[in-house]
Amino acid sequence: MYASLSTHPDILFTVQTVSQFSKNPGLTHWDTVKQVFCYLKGTADLWLLYGVVKDKLVGYADADGSMAKDRHAISGYIFMLHGGVVSWSAKQQEIISLSTTESKYVAITHAAKEALWICSLLSQLFPGKLDPMTLFSRSLPCLG
Repeated sequence: MYASLSTHPDILFTVQTVSQFSKNPGLTHWDTVKQVFCYLKGTADLWLLYGVVKDKLVGYADADGSMAKDRHAISGYIFMLHGGVVSWSAKQQEIISLSTTESKYVAITHAAKEALWICSLLSQLFPGKLDPMTLFSRSLPCLG
């Protein structure tokens, strides 16, 4: 949990999902944990660097659209500023979507709310004119 919360947010969703089975883990869960450790070992030499790329705030949003047995899609977003991640989320949607497209629009809506908050925070921290941000989503038109 420490690695996922403090140093590797990229494994957070997987660790959270596997931890739901900590009282009664199966072979599949152990295999998943081993894959996470292999991933961590393979990415040990990679670093997050902020300010390397001078770029405006950019966001990406998507939903898996899989209508599993509980019919709740998993959606996520990530926002990057100057090449570094400043905000991210990946979680199961609270509503039951009727289609993959609806799941993707729900994901974009949550990402847009986060984008508004980040832009508000940046405008308070760094007074002046902010460049418009772009929110990308796979399979749907881009929002700007």
